[in-house]
Amino acid sequence: MFNGRNLKFVKTLKQGISSKLRWLMHNASGINRSSTDYIRMISGVEELKSADLERKLEQMVRNQLKSEFPGIENQKSYELVVDAVMHNYKKKELKAQDELLDK
Repeated sequence: MFNGRNLKFVKTLKQGISSKLRWLMHNASGINRSSTDYIRMISGVEELKSADLERKLEQMVRNQLKSEFPGIENQKSYELVVDAVMHNYKKKELKAQDELLDK
């Protein structure tokens, strides 16, 4: 008979074995290791876009800082300023998402 405990066991078993199984499946197949298919298969992550979007945002912040403050990239605090801007942006984004969920 099927009950909640069996489902919980199957889910934990699937989570524990799935990464090992994906690795073995990859070794058996001939996937290019530099492709996104390889990364998706190994990690199990379906969307890799968020990291790419974050890198693009950081690059935009760097370019904007360079255009507004010429020569800032040579300053010691340049990386600190970039990190602070990124942190503030992420904090505002999370706050906006929380407000949407609360409604």
